Amino acid sequence: MKSKSVLLSLDWYESRIHNGLLRYAQKKGWVLHADTHGLGFFQNLSVNGLILSASSLAKGKKMAEELGAPFVFLFDVCEGSPSVCLDNIAIGRMAGKFFIERNFKRVTAFFPHPYFLKKTFRDRIKGCEEALFASGVLFDFYQRDRSLMSQSESKENNAKINFYKDYLKNAPKPLGVFLMQDSDAVFLQLACNDLGISIPEEVAILSVNNEPMICPYTPVPLSSIDPGWENVGFYAGAMLNSLLEGEDLEELVKYIPPIGIEERLSSSIIAVEDRRVADAVSYIWQKLDNDPSVDDICRAIRVPRRSLTAAFKKHLGRGVKEEVQLQRIKRIQSLLLETKLTTVEIAYKLNFRSEFYLYKFFKKHTGMTTKAYRKQIKP
Repeated sequence: MKSKSVLLSLDWYESRIHNGLLRYAQKKGWVLHADTHGLGFFQNLSVNGLILSASSLAKGKKMAEELGAPFVFLFDVCEGSPSVCLDNIAIGRMAGKFFIERNFKRVTAFFPHPYFLKKTFRDRIKGCEEALFASGVLFDFYQRDRSLMSQSESKENNAKINFYKDYLKNAPKPLGVFLMQDSDAVFLQLACNDLGISIPEEVAILSVNNEPMICPYTPVPLSSIDPGWENVGFYAGAMLNSLLEGEDLEELVKYIPPIGIEERLSSSIIAVEDRRVADAVSYIWQKLDNDPSVDDICRAIRVPRRSLTAAFKKHLGRGVKEEVQLQRIKRIQSLLLETKLTTVEIAYKLNFRSEFYLYKFFKKHTGMTTKAYRKQIKP
């Protein structure tokens, strides 16, 4: 049987979408055409099906009609057309819950571009606000005025920095900051540096997209939500396959939930007034892979064990050892989601005596095996 030929054409390139679709294409034996060029580049290509960005709606539909081929749109809901979208409200809720767990009483969402706030970002803000409101956390949203738009790139960069500085210089601290996208983090961090604001002690930052070429390399490595790009590609392939096989779709629009948070230094803090607790949590983060003991932590921050234990119970409602265990579980989950490391390699990296001890630890605290956890996130 002749292999089916499928076209992936986006306005911008996201390798994780490509990887997800490629995984599905390999299962089905498809030939996948993917490039950063627009649809015009492929106008003479004969394909069986198309996966397109929603902004290519008119051109995409015309091309699909000319080819007599089914199509799936990505990113936005196109009325009457099969679509795969990120669940942006769920992304916002994840951000809100993150700041609640970190004990923040104030959170601000920023959008530094003086353009129309598109539905993607409105939904992220809505989800975050809903989660925070339910817990009584003060929430604010701050966007640049359209009149402040600069024409040159250098002026635009300075405008973004000044936008953040205008807000932060008088904002109560500690403050949780939710950014709509990773690319804005450098400007926020530069603004904090100019004002002498420490990250994450005074301003803790969480963003969206978990861009591998951005997040580890910002001045303070950036915590970010993985929105599920790879699953977008995989499920777009599954939806297109149903159309190619003449099957009825179970749902015309598929919303992809966020995978999780890759936490880095920009948010490695708990918002508490007690400096001993904040210092202890910071140390736990720095030494997490080495499994620090309570005595190690007390010696490092020069606080008696009894005093630190009491402070943790008062401010966090859990003990020091429980905090270490909680953060190590999150670290294991992050490695399972964000890397291809085997459980043996993760056990070695996190200083477990063996894979078996990692397995027992993870199962005890999550009720799941490492294999089941990894599988539920990536189909």
